[in-house]
Amino acid sequence: MLRETQDQVKSFDSESEKNISIIQSQLRSREYKFSAARGVLQKKKNKKPRPIVMAPVKDRVVQRAILQVLQDHKSILNDLDTPYSFGGLQEKNVEKAVLEVQKTMRSGASYFIKSDIKQFFTKIDKTKVMEIFSKTVPFEDVIEVLERSLETQLCKED
Repeated sequence: MLRETQDQVKSFDSESEKNISIIQSQLRSREYKFSAARGVLQKKKNKKPRPIVMAPVKDRVVQRAILQVLQDHKSILNDLDTPYSFGGLQEKNVEKAVLEVQKTMRSGASYFIKSDIKQFFTKIDKTKVMEIFSKTVPFEDVIEVLERSLETQLCKED
């Protein structure tokens, strides 16, 4: 799986200008279509495998562009930026999360709770997500692409 992903990234990168130009053209003409993603089991050492969705490289490029647009929009950041949110925010990362845990433990905390919502992305109410973003993000084109990106289809493995 890792090797295959690396090969796909290298292939995309070898003609990155051409590939990005095609993506830009398709986005501008509203003809960009997200491809079916693959469901794979990610093996974890001493744990049960975790199902993940592997999107094609071109789709990940578009998803990353959507994320950057959303991260640059202050009203969205205001909703997402809580003292204990670290995922998907430019100014926060794993290192800052670890530092926050250490600081909290030094101030007397002796327990922490790890939360993982099983199958979160397959269970989230996408209509509600789009309602929230539609009210907050003034870019109709971004909203349209975001909505299509949430309609992820899985392809079957042979």
